[in-house]
Amino acid sequence: MERRERPDELWKDLDGLIPDWTKAFGDLLAEIYRRSPSAAILVDWPEETDVKLPEYRKTVADLKAAMRQAAGRAGVRMILFVPPYRGQLERTGCGQHGSLKDNQALAEFLIAYIEARPELWNGR
Repeated sequence: MERRERPDELWKDLDGLIPDWTKAFGDLLAEIYRRSPSAAILVDWPEETDVKLPEYRKTVADLKAAMRQAAGRAGVRMILFVPPYRGQLERTGCGQHGSLKDNQALAEFLIAYIEARPELWNGR
């Protein structure tokens, strides 16, 4: 990962960022749980092979574990880490964001993911 140095940067490295990021994620999970205690959380998350630099694989795995722990502390009944969409995206939206077609493809991907896991929507 290329780093851009900024004088106002709060975190000088990943070791400084991770605790703050994990706490913010935990706070978000707690708020979601407070508002909707039966919600399942789906997180778009890379698989190990998606992390190109081997030196970052442990960090990504540690973050995933920290997210699971934060979810447990917040009372979340289910958190699933969805593998990235593998289809081709146009990225023709403003700033190379997804196009309407891209968003439709992602929606269909997530719908298929959810429908293949009835435990998400049948209350188990």
